[in-house]
Amino acid sequence: MHDEIVDKGYAIFKYDEPWYTHLYLGMVFQPLKKKDWECEICKITSGPIYNILRKYEYLAFGIYEEIINEHLYEHYESPGSMSSILYYGHNDGFHGEHTDWGFFNVLLFDESPNCFYVNDDLVDCQGKGVILTGEGMEKYGLTATPHKVIKNSGYERYLATRQAYPIDKLQELDDKGGWNVASS
Repeated sequence: MHDEIVDKGYAIFKYDEPWYTHLYLGMVFQPLKKKDWECEICKITSGPIYNILRKYEYLAFGIYEEIINEHLYEHYESPGSMSSILYYGHNDGFHGEHTDWGFFNVLLFDESPNCFYVNDDLVDCQGKGVILTGEGMEKYGLTATPHKVIKNSGYERYLATRQAYPIDKLQELDDKGGWNVASS
């Protein structure tokens, strides 16, 4: 995984747990409609999916520590980090090309068809996880990974995500408006 992250800005991995079996009807999703993003979001702070995401966040911190030869575990479970589940309904959905805030983003994809792109290339991540380099790693010489979603109609898609944010940059996060991504 180390070489993939350095060379491509991301690494694909197989996850152990079928995290999406923990989705339940009581989850509250909020519409997320902006000019470059249309889906629904449910922020999570506990529960089985949250714990699975934390497991892979811990793994990713270890990988990045080895790549940059710096200690990062103090940032594990930073109050600035965010976990959420994104839902793209039966209609079209999208998230325009962007890079992520923070050190990295751990993404867990369900079994729906691939619709995730990195540098305009469709990534085969159906039923897999992805670790993406974020803007916070640029000070260590890595490049944040541009990515996007272009989802066609005809199927639903769930994605669990954990964005690891530096504990010493919480004011910067507040200045950006925090993780209030569900506002329009």
